[in-house]
Amino acid sequence: MLFTFSPDSEEPRLQYYLLERDITLRWLSGQIDISPSALSAMMNGHRKFKEEYKIAICEALREPREVLFDD
Repeated sequence: MLFTFSPDSEEPRLQYYLLERDITLRWLSGQIDISPSALSAMMNGHRKFKEEYKIAICEALREPREVLFDD
């Protein structure tokens, strides 16, 4: 499942990162053990990213937090 960039995203850095590398939400959601729909809701700004998911995403993508998130 590919996604399109959402201007309402809470985390635009993460969206750009995934788009640039052709990483799907389905793959990432499997790596962090949540449903693709829950990750999609976070990516589109409909749900807040929990701290535990931010940490898991950084670990799955092997990137420091400042590369992926604005906080």
